[in-house]
This record gives sequence, structure tokens and C-alpha cells, in this order.
Amino acid sequence: MLALREGYRESARELGRVAEGLPAAGSERAGLLDRGRGVGAVGGGERAESNSAQQRCTNHKTMNVLDKLPKAEQPRRPRDCGRSGRRKVRWRRKLAAGVIADFRRAGYDRAADCLGDDLDRCLTFYAFPEPHWSHLRTTNVIESPFAGVRLRTNAAKRFKKTKSGVYLVHQVLMRLSQNWRHLKARTCVPRYRCRKERTAG
Repeated sequence: MLALREGYRESARELGRVAEGLPAAGSERAGLLDRGRGVGAVGGGERAESNSAQQRCTNHKTMNVLDKLPKAEQPRRPRDCGRSGRRKVRWRRKLAAGVIADFRRAGYDRAADCLGDDLDRCLTFYAFPEPHWSHLRTTNVIESPFAGVRLRTNAAKRFKKTKSGVYLVHQVLMRLSQNWRHLKARTCVPRYRCRKERTAG
């Protein structure tokens, strides 16, 4: 966990304040920001992390597309044929284009529009080390602990002071963090960061 603070709502202003405070807390610039489609989430992070790559949660994208299809028409997940990162992106784009065309022929324009919208940001994680793909492609790693937080805060219902709520959330997250799994191939992180900085220079 990098930061926790109280805020009025999930807005661009509030999330921007959190992101802007990370360097002061000793956190380096993020190489990748993984977040949802909401205006607040995008605006707040991009102001403070304009040089960071942008990733959308692939699980949320899939659920959003399937939600716009009749249940009987929901396609099975395509197999990943073991292509390298760059080839995977080209293959995914080609696959998506074919699925979008199939949706439109079948009259499912809403599903086609949803799949095509912001597709490139769903594929950003392929530019990072392959062992990290399972960590970066979805925000479930963030949302799963917050299910436990919501369970506890819903039981409390209300707090006399906002600091009491922040303290409770912090304690619950610290307890849940003991079961978090470690990052795969952690040695790839400094090598990849240095390679990107040399390329940018």
C-alpha cells in the first residue's frame, strides 16, 4: 500500500492529491497506472503521472462487453497461442476487430462499441516483463482487499470523525496485506526501469 487518505469522493481532484503526494512519501514515478474508465480515476492520475503508461482492467472490460450480450451469445475465452509481447498486441487487436465485426453483423452494436472503446489501454501490460502480466492486466488485486474493507465499514455504518474511518481502513488493509502474494520476478523491475530511462534519454 502506497497511500491512504480521506477524501470527499473518487474525483480527479482527490485522486490527483493522492498521486501528487507519492514522491514526497518516497515513491518513485509509476511506470504503469492501472485503473478504471471513470473520469476521476483518469484525470487525477494523469495530472501527476503524465509520463506513466495507462492500463485498463481487462476483467472489467470483459464483463462490460458481456453485459451487453444475451447470455446465450457470450463467446468463450480465446486461447493465448504463446506469442511474444508485441505479437500478442497485434494478435489481440486483430482478434478484437474480428469479434467487433461479428457483433455488428449480429446486431449487437452496444457490445461492439464497448469492446472497441479504449482497447489499446487494455493491452498496455504487454509492453512490460511477461512475469508481471498477471499482476498488471487487472485491478482485482486492489479490489479484492477492499471487499474486506467494505464488509467492516458497512458493519460500522458511520464514524464520528473521518480520521476514525481512515484508521479502521488502514488497520483492515494491514491485516489483509499479510496474505498478499509477492510480485513475480521482482528482479525485472529495476532492469526494466533503467532500460526505459535509457530509451527515453
